[in-house]
This record gives sequence, C-alpha cells and structure tokens, in this order.
Amino acid sequence: MVTAARSTAAGAALTGRQARGPSPLHRHPCPHHSRRTVFSRSFGAPSPNRRAAEVSVRGLGDRMLDFIEGGPKLRKWYGQGERPTDGGGVPGQGSQPEPVPEPSDVPRDSVLVTDAESPTGQAIVLQLILGRQKVRVLVKNTQAAAKEYGPYVTPVSGDVSSIPDVKRALEGARVVVVAGKVGPHLLATAKAVGVEHVLLPSLAGGQGGGFGFFGSDSALRDASREAAAAAAGIPHTIVRAAAVVDRPGGDCQLSFSAGSPAGKSGGGGKSGEISREDLARVVVGALECPPADGLTFTVTAAGPGGPPEDWEEALRPLLSAS
Repeated sequence: MVTAARSTAAGAALTGRQARGPSPLHRHPCPHHSRRTVFSRSFGAPSPNRRAAEVSVRGLGDRMLDFIEGGPKLRKWYGQGERPTDGGGVPGQGSQPEPVPEPSDVPRDSVLVTDAESPTGQAIVLQLILGRQKVRVLVKNTQAAAKEYGPYVTPVSGDVSSIPDVKRALEGARVVVVAGKVGPHLLATAKAVGVEHVLLPSLAGGQGGGFGFFGSDSALRDASREAAAAAAGIPHTIVRAAAVVDRPGGDCQLSFSAGSPAGKSGGGGKSGEISREDLARVVVGALECPPADGLTFTVTAAGPGGPPEDWEEALRPLLSAS
C-alpha cells in the first residue's frame, strides 16, 4: 500500500514536469555546446575535399611561417591582425582615403626587397616579417605576391630595369635588399632619394640556387653585382655564401670572415654550406648594422649550435675592420 502511494506520487510529479517542460537548467546545460550541436547537424563536418581546398588557398608566407615558428597558434604574436587594412585613423572613417603625400614627404621607415619572388628573396621577406619590419617588395605579379605574403607586405609591380618602377618602389624605403639583378638604375636612384643602407646577398663563386614562386636565384652568382654595389656610394653590406641548400635553418653556428672569397671558406658541412633560411637570417641581422662605407664578408656553417642572438655583437669585429 505504501509502495502504491509512492508510485502514484512519482507519476503525478512526472506528469507535472512533462506539462511544464524541462527546466532551464536541463534545457540548455551548455549554450555553446548547444550551438555547436545545431551547427554540426545543419552543416555537418567539413569533408576531406573541403579541407584540402582550404589548405590550398593559404599562401606560401602563411605556410612557411607555420613551418618556421611552430604553427598558426603563434601567428598573432607576430602581429597578424594588428596592422590596419583601412589606413587606421578614427573608427568609421576608414572608407575616406587619406591624401597621398608627395614622395619627398613620405617617411623612410620601410625595407624594400627587390626580386622578392626568387627563393632567397622569399626567405628574406619572411625573416623581415618575423622581425616585424615594414616591408615593400618589387615584383612582377602583385596579385601573386599579395596572395603569398598577405597583409605583411606592400607589393609594387615593376622591374629594376625601369626608372619609373624603381622610383615607385623606393618611396618610403630606408634600406634596400637587392635579392636579384641590380639593374642600371636601382642604386643610383636609391642614392638620389636618400636610402641609408644597401644589402646584397651573393652567391658569386659559390653554389646554390633554386626556384621561387615566380623566379630563380641565378642572378646571385653574377659577380658584377658586388662591383656595382661597391661603386654606388651608399653604405652597403655584401653577404656572401659559399654554398646554399634548401633545408630548415637555425641548427648550426655561423662563422663570418671579412672579405673571404665566396666558396673558399671552410666550416661545418660540405664547403661550409648553410641553409637559405640562415642566409636570409644573416642579411636581416645585418640590416641595423650599416658600415660607414662598405662591408663584404662570407658566412659559412661552423658546427652544431645556432645563429647569433645579438647581431650587432657578432658583426662588430667585421665592422671595426672595414
């Protein structure tokens, strides 16, 4: 009889709850989980083809940043999303373009990389991005460059053989990295507009090469590039490499020898060969260490370890001797 009474009471309570519906606590125990469940039921998990399509549209810059720095989770630390895409300014006024200043009024606070489509040019651009430099690139295909580098660079269409192209590319440039042909007008125009430092990676007499997303490194073997830089009358740094290979860098010590002929210095590895990534790292490391006149040195591998942490300290003996 007691059992029957309990059953009757329990049935009445259950009927009351069903009439009222589930309590708010049981209705949505986790709002986020509820929304995720609705989304997954509505759209389903992305198919393998969709994942492949999403991966394929990511540019070379994104993929290499992931490779060098350990994944997209670290990307925001390097400034992605911090650089305004509408010119900055007061919110709501991004649609009103600011007047373009005259070339003489443009602050010189950027680094121009020529032939940025070449393998070494790409590696240098990525190291500049990681160093949070303001980067301009002179390329033949600005759409391809924008896709590969994203918001990290300002692409300028043109070629070093064209004076108008060179002038446009040099607007706002404080430093120029010549990652390919020098051309007949680049260095003279750079001197005329007040560029402070020219850097020239060189494979003259050495080994290495490769193809980038739109170019090759064959121009770096031309010894006349070094002569042109020395005669330009601009503080310049020529970084020679005895041999360059395409592999991840950062895993060996680097040795610097002032004025050594490329390809003649020894070190750790075959003829002191270094990775293209390490060559780019040295070029960017020398960026803020301009010589009074000119500096030429060869970089080679020197056994297990890592590149210098203080580039000014590492290059001081070379600068003192120049």
